[in-house]
Parts: sequence; C-alpha cells; structure tokens
Amino acid sequence: DVKERGNTHSLSYNGNYGRYFDSSADNFNEHELIARSLNQFSARADLDASAYYLIKQDGRGSVNRPFSAEPDRWRAMGAQAMFGYGARSAPGRLEFDLALTDKHYQNNRGVTEFFDVATVGLGGKFYYRLAPRTRAVGEIRFTQYDYKSSRSTFDNTEIRYLAGVTWDATAATSGTIKAGWMTKNFNSSGSVDFSAPTVDASVRWSPRSYSVFDFVAQRSAMDSTGTGVASVNTSLGALWTHRWKEFISTRALFSHLNTDFRGV
Repeated sequence: DVKERGNTHSLSYNGNYGRYFDSSADNFNEHELIARSLNQFSARADLDASAYYLIKQDGRGSVNRPFSAEPDRWRAMGAQAMFGYGARSAPGRLEFDLALTDKHYQNNRGVTEFFDVATVGLGGKFYYRLAPRTRAVGEIRFTQYDYKSSRSTFDNTEIRYLAGVTWDATAATSGTIKAGWMTKNFNSSGSVDFSAPTVDASVRWSPRSYSVFDFVAQRSAMDSTGTGVASVNTSLGALWTHRWKEFISTRALFSHLNTDFRGV
C-alpha cells in the first residue's frame, strides 16, 4: 500500500494452488493480480477504482456442462470504478459505477467457445438518511453480456431495479435489505426474454462481541453455464462464528440453493 493524504493505492497478488493425490488432471494454479486506488478528493467526492487480471478454472462438476478430461481453464481481465458524491454522513449521497470485463477460456474449446464473454455494467445508487445510522437506498443496474462466438445465443441485456434500506443502528445489528425487479432481454429471436423479482439481503447480529450471526437471502438471475439460456437462483444462508478463546474459534454454516433453469 502507498498512502498519501486521504488516498490509498495498492497492488495485491493472491495465489491458490491445489494438488489431488488421485486426479492430477484437476490440479490447479490460480492467480489474481489486482491494482486498486482509493481517492478522497474532498469531503463530498470520492473514487474507488481497480483493475485486475485473473487466471482461474471451473472445477469439473461445478458448472452445468458435460464432464471433460480436465477442468475448463480461463483468463479474464477487467476494470471497475465507483464515484461517490455526498459525505457519508450527509442527508443524501449518490454513487455511480462502471465495470468492464473480458473472459476467455483456454481449453475444451468444443464446448467452452460458447462462453467467452465481454461485459459492460453501469449502475447508480441514491442514499437518503432516515435516521443518524439508517438510510433508504434506491438502485438501478444495467449489464450488457456480449458472447464472442458467432454461434452463441446467450447475448443479452440485463436491467435491475432495487429499493431498500441499509442500517448500522446499534452495536448488535447491521445490514442491507433490497428488493425489486429484474429483466433479461436476449438478442436471439429463439431465446425467450423473462423478468422476475430479485432480492439481495444481508443482516449481521452480534449478541456478543465474540459471537456473530450472519444471515443472507438472495434471488437473482445468472447467465447460462451450459444448461438453458439462463437460471434464476434463490439462496438462503446463515453463518455463526464464535470465538471461545483467543486462539480457538468455530464456524457453523447452513445454506440452501434452488436453481430454476430457463430455456430448457
């Protein structure tokens, strides 16, 4: 990290290396290189920008595609930026963000060529203070998915409309709950457009400083990974983290996922 006044610039690398004793084809070396810049131009204006390069893979069986002799390996690069106007304690605050990604698979091209994709995402949020530590939030998000294969039928435009509330009112509870509507409109005449409710909620309850419960509920659409043209995922999760002693802690997780495939 390099810090100057209210700005912080950083460069980070994350490596994830896996070896299988009985399945060497599934061995992996995953890499993330991320450059980030946090800028506080004034009490009202700030910018959070980053660029990244990824080398990763889809483990066999982790996506809805036929099994192959080895995992589907891919590389991606991208950049994103969020500009905020309005002090975080002000009655109102605006945030605008832009995200660009480019993803390309390296092997198993008979199948994976259909999933090379470039995306452009635009979003805007408005926060309005309801109480000293509680704010209403409205959000609109637009994402364009451009698949590179001329034979792909997955090209689509996604729009989400969300409204909700975010709070950090007490030491014991904090969270964000947003709900709304989303649409996916496909470029191919053979793919059926659809719309559906969407939810994004996360709540943290800390009855003790050493015992924390996190609850998550989400409902959102996801582009196809091999079955149908898209899917709507509904998920619920709860995580309990408890620190018994300074050097001993436990985590207990419950999660449930339901996937509704569209176009199949």
